[in-house]
Amino acid sequence: MIKETEVCGIRTLVAPGNGPLAAGLAFRVGCADEPLSRRGLTHLVEHLALHRHGLIEHDANAATGVTITHFFTSGSEQAVVSYLTSVCDSLRDLPLERIATEKTILRTEQAGRPHDSLLVWRYGAVGFGAAGYPEWGLEAITDADVRDWAATRFTRENAVLWIAGEVPEGLNLTLPSGSPQPLPELTSALPTTPAYFTEGSGKVTFSAIVERSARASLFAMVLERALFRALRTEDGNSYAVATAYMPRDGEHATITAMADALPEKQDAVLPAD
Repeated sequence: MIKETEVCGIRTLVAPGNGPLAAGLAFRVGCADEPLSRRGLTHLVEHLALHRHGLIEHDANAATGVTITHFFTSGSEQAVVSYLTSVCDSLRDLPLERIATEKTILRTEQAGRPHDSLLVWRYGAVGFGAAGYPEWGLEAITDADVRDWAATRFTRENAVLWIAGEVPEGLNLTLPSGSPQPLPELTSALPTTPAYFTEGSGKVTFSAIVERSARASLFAMVLERALFRALRTEDGNSYAVATAYMPRDGEHATITAMADALPEKQDAVLPAD
């Protein structure tokens, strides 16, 4: 059974766990919350918060998503406590002298990661749509932007702690007080649906907004298997096939599917995808 409690003023969900202790600290802030002129700000805060950890000797990492930034770890009780406590310490006192270096690292990371055209076409250039753009705002981000973003978004009231196992002793998750952040306002750049766009990327992709549910998540997994069998195993028209299920808010989620194809094979791939 999942138990809801509070640790250091942070809403906490505790579930039984097998194996090593696992835990994570999730903040309700992501790239969809950034103005396009500061695109990359949340990712930059995440990198700065992890810098002082150096080479981590146990399973630990962080990720900036569309609406959530997540720091997570697993290992011994001491390792989990040390990682999460130090993440909070770093968020309160970010190494601003590292900003220029981390911006370079982020630009390098971005160079190998495609942007999400589906988000841009569906939502436009704000909110969820801004999350589909590259991190073009990095150069304009100032020390003051970073300090303000950390102080107002990475707060106790805007965080959820999860733990798989027993709550470890010694957690000292000291974060500033703030306000829960609402999800970005929904916008639309689509004149009508269904809609399609061409980009010349060598891939066929689609997205659909569905009910947020376990059955929709299961459908996405089944869809990937079905597309792999049809497009790669049987027809040989695709090499890479993938689907994803991503919650958008409390009621809706997005299912995406992608299959690559040579230009002369895209017409054959499209009916299956």
